[in-house]
Amino acid sequence: MIVKPGDFVTLKHYSASNPIKSMVAKIENDILTVKPTKDFTTFNFFEGDPVVLGHQANGEVLMAGCNLTGVNTKINTLSLKIENTVSFKDNRKYDRYPVSIYMDVKARGTAKKHQAIARNMSIYGIMLCSKADFTVNQEIDIDISMDKSVIFVAGEIIWKMHDTHHFIYGVTLIHSTLHSKNMIKKYFEELRREQEEFIIENK
Repeated sequence: MIVKPGDFVTLKHYSASNPIKSMVAKIENDILTVKPTKDFTTFNFFEGDPVVLGHQANGEVLMAGCNLTGVNTKINTLSLKIENTVSFKDNRKYDRYPVSIYMDVKARGTAKKHQAIARNMSIYGIMLCSKADFTVNQEIDIDISMDKSVIFVAGEIIWKMHDTHHFIYGVTLIHSTLHSKNMIKKYFEELRREQEEFIIENK
């Protein structure tokens, strides 16, 4: 993603219902420092959070999955490291989208739910981070909060990593009905439309 200081971008975070308009303050060592145009202390930003950054360049809308590496409440800035970028040029459809979505996760057959955040997602798989410690090949139940709806799906953990803040899991989604597939597909379409409209209106 090509951005420079002074460019306006949007941020999508699980604690905010709408994209957050921000300005790129500086770029140093692959880290973007952005300054939201309004006080972000009303949101729950934490280091290690996934953030989706939207930007328009040469008439093309880009979305980047980022890792939040720093929060400075004194000067109202966030530091982001871009992990991957999706382009919608020529109306190309992508299977996997960068996201920042809240969800509840529990081991199959148990009652205790754990908080988790999705980093990227497709109809058939999801990368999520959580402080809960699951095992590879374990089956889980997932409640995904998408706008005003909650989607209930099952999943199986196929890989596991650990970083400074939490565990990171790769999960295969298991759909028992077409409803959950269609709801996820609808969410992706809405995410794309929302980002495109917001970026164009606020650039």
